[in-house]
Amino acid sequence: MSIARQSVFCITIALTLLSACPLDSQQPADAAPIPQQILVAKRVFVSNAPGDVDSGFNFYQGPARLYNQFYAAMKAWGQFDLVSSPADADLVFEVSFRFPHEGQDQLRLIIVDPKTRVPLWWFAEKTDETSDKKLDQATTKLVGDVKNLVAPRSIQPVGGKR
Repeated sequence: MSIARQSVFCITIALTLLSACPLDSQQPADAAPIPQQILVAKRVFVSNAPGDVDSGFNFYQGPARLYNQFYAAMKAWGQFDLVSSPADADLVFEVSFRFPHEGQDQLRLIIVDPKTRVPLWWFAEKTDETSDKKLDQATTKLVGDVKNLVAPRSIQPVGGKR
């Protein structure tokens, strides 16, 4: 194969590989956009939303435990100013404990636009009502879900290294 043909072949392969790699490392190219309100939010109100009455709240030291734990983790992260009123917030984070009929307990976070009350995004993390450790892990995962959602978007070079 001649040098010119090898060069054309290498360029074709490189372009094919580049076009197959998403430019956004967090979201596939064909994915719907993340609502702009989430990406630009500065102030958040954390709401202790109602959960299921038949859940393991007695074991978990009541419904305020999830709220307190999630609030503390969000405050420690420092990404958002946590405000004391939904009227002062760009977003409302509704946290709740759910016990779906299928049986697996869940911690749920719904991100809501405070002006329209439209849910913009949600997460659910499985937990186990018999384990404080599992509740702690699920709460940490919920905060991680938010971090991954709002993480700065960056273009990764081929090979994923900068």
